[in-house]
Amino acid sequence: MAFKDELKKYVDLAVGKSVVAFGKGKAAVSKFGDESATRIEKLQLEKKLNKEIYTFGKNVLQAFEEDKKETVSASDELLAASLRTIAELKAEIARKDELLKRDEKAESDASESKETPADTAADADDAAAEAAEEDAKKSKKNSEKNAKKDD
Repeated sequence: MAFKDELKKYVDLAVGKSVVAFGKGKAAVSKFGDESATRIEKLQLEKKLNKEIYTFGKNVLQAFEEDKKETVSASDELLAASLRTIAELKAEIARKDELLKRDEKAESDASESKETPADTAADADDAAAEAAEEDAKKSKKNSEKNAKKDD
């Protein structure tokens, strides 16, 4: 019975550690996916911004060359629409940057406060070593008892 109990204890310990490891892995994958989506959205916004800046420049050039205007103003209908869009895109990119910075800060804070995987593995090794030592002591006592019975 003692062997069964010890084996059950080791299996329970291994299953418990596996559940913890899978939980951490799942959280890491989820976080990675969220962060990647935010980065992709930011890149798409930057591309839209560059395209809008190009369109704005093209409209200004058109105003000077084709419309023969000597000056352009932000109040011009076509230019004002481009300026609004540019401002909105810049604000959205800034929000995405802030979100990424918060995620990085939270990650660095969490990594400083948590144990490293090496520490966790060392704790598991220590627990296994203690259990093995207890088993060795029990086996030695049982052997001594059996030897006394035989005498």
